[in-house]
Amino acid sequence: MKVYPKIDKSLLKSLCVHIVCFMILGMSLRFSEVIHVPQVPMQVMQAVMIDNTKANAEAARLAALEKAKVEKERAKQRAAEQKAVEAQQKALKQKAIQEQLLQEQKNAQIAMQKAQKEADAKKKAAEKQKKVIEAKKPVVEPKKKVPEEPKKVAEKTPKKITEQQKLARQKALQQEAEHALQEQLLSDQQQAQMLAEIEQYHQLIIARIQQHWRRDLYQTTGLSCLVKVRVLATGEVIEATIVKSSGNIAFDRSATSAVMRATPLPLPEDERAKNEFVRGFNFLFKPEDV
Repeated sequence: MKVYPKIDKSLLKSLCVHIVCFMILGMSLRFSEVIHVPQVPMQVMQAVMIDNTKANAEAARLAALEKAKVEKERAKQRAAEQKAVEAQQKALKQKAIQEQLLQEQKNAQIAMQKAQKEADAKKKAAEKQKKVIEAKKPVVEPKKKVPEEPKKVAEKTPKKITEQQKLARQKALQQEAEHALQEQLLSDQQQAQMLAEIEQYHQLIIARIQQHWRRDLYQTTGLSCLVKVRVLATGEVIEATIVKSSGNIAFDRSATSAVMRATPLPLPEDERAKNEFVRGFNFLFKPEDV
């Protein structure tokens, strides 16, 4: 009869545990060789980074466009405001010129009325003087004719003829004096009207020249110059020269340039008054009067 050695139970249990552990380890190694997981997370991160860059660039582009749009609107608004200011200044300047023209026309009309009154006064004075002269004339009463002898009538005839000739001569001289006085009154009246018309157009010419002067280019405080102008009968300016300088060459040049730009100048219809301008005239160019 064979006798087998006695096996310890604890040793047997330990052996079984080790065997199970080796089996589990072998199975885990086999599964690790079969399953292959692709490296997807890195690709996703790269795509996310690329999308963020494009989004930032697009946002920067949109921000730049918006900024450019805002700047454009601001520039447009500033230009509109500047244009409005310039239009307002131009309107004020034009209004001042119109007011000046109206005032000059009013002054010319007043001067013409004054000249007319003076002419009327002279005419009345002449008529009054005429009445005084007529009142002082001796009244010749007609004598009654008395029949005389033929011899006496023949003796008195030459004397009577002499007295008639004397009266006729006095009457002729008186008529000539009255005619000369009337002509003088008419001449004075026409002269006064012509002077008033000349003054009126003189002011109109100055106003027109001032409209064509570029006043914003010069410091004109205290400056003035005397300009001589020659024109044709049509009003076309043929010459503008400085008679008395302001001491500022640029200012003098601006005055003569304004005269040339103002052609043709307004001239009166009356030939005598027009000739006063055609012969050449001077005017004082003074910006403080503008």
